[in-house]
Amino acid sequence: MMQLEERLQQIKANWLSIKEKDPGFAAPGAMFHKYYLDPEPVPRQGIEHFETNNGFKLPEEYREYLIRVSNGGAGPFNVMYPLHDALYPLNRGEKGAEGYYDWLEENLDHYTSEFPVSEEHIIAYLRNKIHHASDETPPIEIAADDPGYLFLCTAVPGEHYIMPVNGACASEVWLMKEATRVNAEGKEELYFKLWPEVRFVNDQIKTLSFLEWIEDAQQNWFNGEATLDRRLAAVKLTWFNLAAHDRNENVFGAFMHHYRMNPVLTEEKIVELEKQYNFTMPREYRQYLKTVANGGVGPFYGMYSFENSLIALNSGSREEGTFVNYLEQNPDHFSKAFPVSEQQIIDYLNHRIHHPGEQGIPIRIDRQAGGYLFLAEYGCGGYYIMPLNGPVPGQIWYLQKPNANKLTYELKNDDGEVIQSGSYGDDEEEGYFNLYPEAWFKESSASTVDFLDWLENAQRHWFYTGEAEGGNETPDNKETYYPLAVGNTWTYDYGGQQMVNTIVGYDNGEYTTSNSLNPVGGKLKKINGDYFNDGLEKGNMQLMLKDTLVVGDSWEVTFKANGLDCIYTYTVKEALPAKTVGEKEYRDVVMVELESFYVINGARMAMNAFTQNYYAKGVGVILTTTSGVIGNNSYPLLSCDLK
Repeated sequence: MMQLEERLQQIKANWLSIKEKDPGFAAPGAMFHKYYLDPEPVPRQGIEHFETNNGFKLPEEYREYLIRVSNGGAGPFNVMYPLHDALYPLNRGEKGAEGYYDWLEENLDHYTSEFPVSEEHIIAYLRNKIHHASDETPPIEIAADDPGYLFLCTAVPGEHYIMPVNGACASEVWLMKEATRVNAEGKEELYFKLWPEVRFVNDQIKTLSFLEWIEDAQQNWFNGEATLDRRLAAVKLTWFNLAAHDRNENVFGAFMHHYRMNPVLTEEKIVELEKQYNFTMPREYRQYLKTVANGGVGPFYGMYSFENSLIALNSGSREEGTFVNYLEQNPDHFSKAFPVSEQQIIDYLNHRIHHPGEQGIPIRIDRQAGGYLFLAEYGCGGYYIMPLNGPVPGQIWYLQKPNANKLTYELKNDDGEVIQSGSYGDDEEEGYFNLYPEAWFKESSASTVDFLDWLENAQRHWFYTGEAEGGNETPDNKETYYPLAVGNTWTYDYGGQQMVNTIVGYDNGEYTTSNSLNPVGGKLKKINGDYFNDGLEKGNMQLMLKDTLVVGDSWEVTFKANGLDCIYTYTVKEALPAKTVGEKEYRDVVMVELESFYVINGARMAMNAFTQNYYAKGVGVILTTTSGVIGNNSYPLLSCDLK
């Protein structure tokens, strides 16, 4: 009990200290509660009277907080409800007014009936959350009249923090959001979505009890990066998860970074580096260095430490005595202006929007240009870099060295432990680099990509981005329309005979595919959620599918067939929650229709030939139909074997 008393005394002292540091009530929610603490908290006998009247016991932490700290007042995000108003959001109308509905008076068993979330619900949620730490985990749902909890505070209208008073998660804090749905009678009804408050600590996930929730809020009260730090904690936990799932280091580049996270940099060290090189580190990258790692594990060959972030510009050979450290020769590299204008970026994105099947025209910069650092090596003279200033500081670009001759190396100590790894080129490289901003495309718009979005996306697609070298991948098939792994097979009914499509190999970013009815194999690759294959013209990789599809999306590809110039127009015609093929129901289905054209003397001529492919998430093509001059045919999926 003494430990609990000390925590409560510290929490009360923290509220008073926070109030002194925020006299203008500038912190979120402070203007509403103004750090008020009830000068006469609920006496113990008052708590006992409340418990006796309602037939239950309050969780101990909350009970003692009411007695020793405050009955309502200062709290995270907004005013905390006093005990007598702990079900206020369930009431309707105003006290004393006609038609007022007091929830507790009408639901006397609210506190005594069990909170309807079981231990199995919580375990399933946490298992999902720990494996998809950077994504929003689907909520646990309860009915609007379900009992067993009280309200702590309202975050924003329609969103509340609650605490179950019994059951498997008594005394823990949950976020509740109001929502509506259509019930079996076709009427709209209110229900609640619930997410337990959790925090990530290294490779662990932790739910928060009432006092831990208060303490966490107080510790981060003046931390303007608290939300960012939580995202980074999820990234860090995911690195641990990925390492556990790739113990044999099969993922491309793992043999270099070994899933190690280099020691973080202190705030003092970062400030020292910024002063030394006269630049400012972008916000997200700065926090990553402080809270996750200074390089090590990362996309492709891993992330460079800041100290090695210009290693790709080094030249020569240490053994031959010709080695040149670029940063020593160019100490102003980080402070130089990044030589790309906002208009160049706009022009690049507009070109990609209107030519979705093309890579894009690169932006060329001089080899001596500065204002950026290298984040990770892609291979074959390709890198991911991050501008430090200019129109897009902290965003991600792809840099390609023309005719680069790369040497990748590892240095080991006497115990065989890798103490340094990296790569550098030679003096025969061209005097310029080609740059491509990382971009995400949706419908007729495009956006560049921030550092943390890039990392989270890389982790999300770690096992199936097409970057694994040799061997067989273990893809997470849940969010992809075309699961990629060597050995995946799909068997279709092709006019009465079986047609089997198989992914038979992988090399240098491309999968090899085979078709049991066609002796000529094909190539398939995936880049940032876009799928390309050469099924229309051998060696001509064309955009065939995207993981981000909405009805109305459309793109074109051009190719030659029988010596004629041809065009396929792809259009997303349907997005279905489910579709039944044969006797099996598939979820999350989109239908992409292909319309065929010839180009004769420069004029497009419609062939009146259409093909409809139905893709199910996590499965691939479940049904192909044709119409027009090629006849009305149907080729359903009979079975599939996905690794």
